[in-house]
Amino acid sequence: MASITLGRRQTTLRLRNDLFERLKHGASEAKSSMNDYVENLLMSCVYREPNEETLAAMRDAEMNRDLERIDLEKFDEFVQAL
Repeated sequence: MASITLGRRQTTLRLRNDLFERLKHGASEAKSSMNDYVENLLMSCVYREPNEETLAAMRDAEMNRDLERIDLEKFDEFVQAL
């Protein structure tokens, strides 16, 4: 699989001190750089395009095709089996 190089743009943000400290702590907990951590948080907030597998599942659900029935009484067992 070919890797895609995305351009980067340097920017300056003004953040409240308490927010900056929470981000710094979150990045440390995630063992990530502050830049990568904030970029991932922002991407998860604004990027909502589903991948091809999800799109196929959505089409199947809309057409009531290839659906699996799940017994909600045994949902925990179902999740464990995944």
